[in-house]
Amino acid sequence: MIRSCVVAVIAALLTCACASSRPLRYYMLSQAPADVPPNRSTSTTIDAVQVTRVTLPRELDRREIVQRIDANRLHIAEDDRWAAPLDDQIRRALAADLRERAGSGHTGQVSVQIDSFMADRSCGVELRASWEWREAGSSAPSERRRADIQIPSTARDCPVSEVPLRMSEALAQLADRMLGPATANGD
Repeated sequence: MIRSCVVAVIAALLTCACASSRPLRYYMLSQAPADVPPNRSTSTTIDAVQVTRVTLPRELDRREIVQRIDANRLHIAEDDRWAAPLDDQIRRALAADLRERAGSGHTGQVSVQIDSFMADRSCGVELRASWEWREAGSSAPSERRRADIQIPSTARDCPVSEVPLRMSEALAQLADRMLGPATANGD
């Protein structure tokens, strides 16, 4: 008798706990439109650029969206998740951004090493990345570069729901740098 009462109480508590849990929200990175239309007069085809690999720091290789609080603390949004692994989403969004801008003459494959890619609590985004281009059919890199991208903070607190959009903007800027000429700044 006591055992069946304990089981019934536990079942009731579990039912109440499940009923009160907040729903999970899922997010994707997306392609951002180019500021200027690509030069389609070249012989470069849209499929001539492939992102073969994206490597992330371990603190970002997780399902939850991460925001920087300060230099030593992170906020991990337990209820706000990436709909797919972040490295796959970066690869797809960056590939789409590169293909849209591919008229600049770049072809081949690119691998990307992400050193930092995070939004802060006011929607500022820092993206530090390096990349290697390989011409089609070549195993040796034809170009190695890096870039530091900064999306300015807003004047307000940033809801987690805005983070994927701001990170997508940073990836679009990275695509512009990848296809643009090398500068004295190290990219």
